[in-house]
Amino acid sequence: MARAEGVEPEKKKGSKKMLMILLILVLVIVGVVGFIVFKFVLTPKDMTVQDGIDINVDAADTGEVVANRRNAPTAAGVTISLESFVVNLTDPAGNRYLKLALAVDVPEDNSDLQAEIDKRIPMIRDIVIASLSAKTYEEISTSQGKVFLKQELVRRINSILNSGRINDVYITEFVVQ
Repeated sequence: MARAEGVEPEKKKGSKKMLMILLILVLVIVGVVGFIVFKFVLTPKDMTVQDGIDINVDAADTGEVVANRRNAPTAAGVTISLESFVVNLTDPAGNRYLKLALAVDVPEDNSDLQAEIDKRIPMIRDIVIASLSAKTYEEISTSQGKVFLKQELVRRINSILNSGRINDVYITEFVVQ
């Protein structure tokens, strides 16, 4: 009987060690899975810098804009300022809004395009409001996010113009609350 009593505490010690090892193993697995989810699911797509402009490696829809930016004239053209925009961002709680002011860069030698932009201000404002209100704070809060936003706006504004293409969009005011 003395031996039987002596064996039981050793079994409990062994089971406690096994339980601790199992608990540590589960914690390590949860940590690795959490890291993988964060790294590959929750972070934005891979970004690179090419020709001094941040571009998305998987940028099928912005390839045209990146090509236009590389071929854009080095001298700025005429800038046309747009009134400030105040929009609600896509936010689950609905608490964030963005105040943004923009200016579009138009080639100086294209007066037809300048006149067309003046006529299409309501359409351009609609495009900007629709694009901004579809964004989350996380998408536009980084410098790469702002570059992608500008590229999207250039692409979408150019899609409605007939007399030429704008060179760039400049963010002149950016406030998120």
